[in-house]
Amino acid sequence: MRRMNQTVGYVIIALGWLLLASCAVFTKTSEPIQAPVPFQETIQPPVPFQEAIAALADDLLNLIKADRTDSTPKDTLRVMLIPFTDAATDEVPLISRQIEALIIAEGSRKFKEFDITRLTSQNISRANYIISGAIRMEWYQGKDAGLSQKYYRVYGAVARATDNKTIGESNRWIADRDINFTPTPIYRDSPLYLTGGRLPSPGKPLPPHRDENISLETTAILIEARMAYEKEDYETAESLFRMAAGRKDGQDMDTYAGLYLANHKLGRLEEAEKAFARLVAISAEKYQSFTVKYLFGVNSVEFLKDKSLEDRYQTWIRNIGKYFQHTSKCLRIVGHSSRTGPKDYNDKLSLERAKSVQAILQKSFPEVFERSEVVGKGFSENIVGTGADDDSDALDRRVELFVIECK
Repeated sequence: MRRMNQTVGYVIIALGWLLLASCAVFTKTSEPIQAPVPFQETIQPPVPFQEAIAALADDLLNLIKADRTDSTPKDTLRVMLIPFTDAATDEVPLISRQIEALIIAEGSRKFKEFDITRLTSQNISRANYIISGAIRMEWYQGKDAGLSQKYYRVYGAVARATDNKTIGESNRWIADRDINFTPTPIYRDSPLYLTGGRLPSPGKPLPPHRDENISLETTAILIEARMAYEKEDYETAESLFRMAAGRKDGQDMDTYAGLYLANHKLGRLEEAEKAFARLVAISAEKYQSFTVKYLFGVNSVEFLKDKSLEDRYQTWIRNIGKYFQHTSKCLRIVGHSSRTGPKDYNDKLSLERAKSVQAILQKSFPEVFERSEVVGKGFSENIVGTGADDDSDALDRRVELFVIECK
């Protein structure tokens, strides 16, 4: 086997934003913002979900109220929402729909001068402010708590639509453990975690809340496309994803994953495969990695038994193999496991998962054993880290593929 360059680095980032270092619940961004230390003390304890989101909405909408100047329109202020994401994967979970509804309801109740709605390509030209956010599970320890525990924490940020400047942020802890973190349909069906190489490193703070390389106009088109897919209007979804693909800043994984899925649903398999091939190329060339959703059973190196998934896996594997047949690059296959059981067992299990993907790739990539290496990370690089062994920590049972230089 040719030796690989072990010094090749890769950045694992997800959309989100910097955690606040102080105990204050929200700050103006003119104040210094630093990463928090683990188990930091916080003033606000976890509260029920609806109460937490109502408080977050109050914080964010009051930031808008305080930012209003003489040049701000005197009539209704238009506040647009970008769906809140899972900070670990950048996917939109179903709970995001409830967050949006609660922010809109809180605004209608307390801020009559605001018109709050989801961002679309039809209303973007009238937007005064943009609210976006993310949610993830983190360690929490209150003043009097003897033991630290993990709770969901929701983050929100407000930006001016005119100059895209973030004017402030807020966060709240959620006491509920049973919120619906199931991905919305398009993310549930997606072949890759669309963060590419941008998954967050364990224990690291979140970077800025929104990818500023993608314009609000393209963001609005993609939001509408995903909503059309969610409503099973695949023709409209395909048209909108194609529109995004025609924009310079739409040449990203999200766009081509959507084109692949919409065409697959419409039975246009040739078009679906073309879109997937483009998705593979973007992920490899832009992020030097793929985090493919090969779903493993708990304590298993076998994929979950699902006929529809098995059929799609063949397309995914074939196109990844084709990509490497037409490049001189090599491949590093990294297996992971969830945090259940002893370390030695999970190190071995994660390595076997990497080897199983390597073996499957051989059919479409005959040189895979000469041009790849396998590594098992066990649970040392968990993203979720709960050890729940269900859908909520499926990301921890992942296999990542990194594009590296051959030597």
